[in-house]
Amino acid sequence: IHQNDSWMLHPNRWEHFKDKPDRHIVDIEGDWPNMEIPDFLSDTVMTAMDAYPKHRYWKIMIRPGMSHLISDIIKRPPQTFDVYGRERKFIFMGQLDSFGLRERMIKALELSGLPATVQVNRQWGARESAGTDFVNRYEDAMRSHLFALVPCGEGISVRLIEACYYGCVPILIDDHAPFGYGDCDLNFMHWMGAKLTEQEMARAFRMIFAEPNSEWRSEMARSYFELYLRVYFADPTAYFFEWAQRRGIIQ
Repeated sequence: IHQNDSWMLHPNRWEHFKDKPDRHIVDIEGDWPNMEIPDFLSDTVMTAMDAYPKHRYWKIMIRPGMSHLISDIIKRPPQTFDVYGRERKFIFMGQLDSFGLRERMIKALELSGLPATVQVNRQWGARESAGTDFVNRYEDAMRSHLFALVPCGEGISVRLIEACYYGCVPILIDDHAPFGYGDCDLNFMHWMGAKLTEQEMARAFRMIFAEPNSEWRSEMARSYFELYLRVYFADPTAYFFEWAQRRGIIQ
């Protein structure tokens, strides 16, 4: 069910839904801005990007987002990136969102007084192909910075996947749950809510920057990409069935 067809989500649409909701598999497609998955689907088996922490105990496999760059890097062989020679700076290169979160994040970063590289783009970078000047600059910046700011946009950000690939320490600013939530160790990333004030965000940035030996988070981010994301993108359907087996949904 795509976000544009959310009006079609009603239990009376399916003949056997009332008696056997757990026998239904529902794919929630799109960003679903300002919308949540309806509670009547809580007993179904789902895949979605629009998942929140409250859905942790639902039978929901959270999918990662996608960009042209991601479709390219998952075809590259595993690489090693130097995490100890990086600039201890924050990096954000992206478009502003309609909710004002990214603008608030940039103001919080200025308020913190911490070193950062910030570039506001006029277009959505996820549509840019690998090898273009735009993407080359983005890749160079991700390789050279230690901390990557990952605020949600209209939906969950694909930047999380890209940051992990390049070995950046992700700072997720989002109320959505990321890929692997409830299924793998995500303690390598910093995660804060999207409703924090500029002052609260600035304090959080200072705490993150002051943490010693942050490089271990970078190494764990790379492991997250290789052990989970690369496996998912190799065969999403197989990953879904393996996830369902781990959850005891199927044998």
